[in-house]
Amino acid sequence: MKLGTRTSVLGLLFFGTACSLLAKVIYFVQAPGLHNDHAIRKFEKPWFQVLVMFVGMSVCIILDKQSKKSAKSGDAASKAESEALL
Repeated sequence: MKLGTRTSVLGLLFFGTACSLLAKVIYFVQAPGLHNDHAIRKFEKPWFQVLVMFVGMSVCIILDKQSKKSAKSGDAASKAESEALL
């Protein structure tokens, strides 16, 4: 199943806009705290989780590049791994 260019662009615009709007909404969420004071607190971005996700995705890029390089060298198992699923 291959998506057309028009469908891909519309999907990128739709989901990109939805992601931006939902991120904007979540930064304005306020809720009572879990500690003794139960004061209303604003949402704080989990910076450590952001860092871990960035490092994990960076490692995936490196592994993907290595996989494509070994597929070009002629390894049969690597060629099977680098083929598209759809």
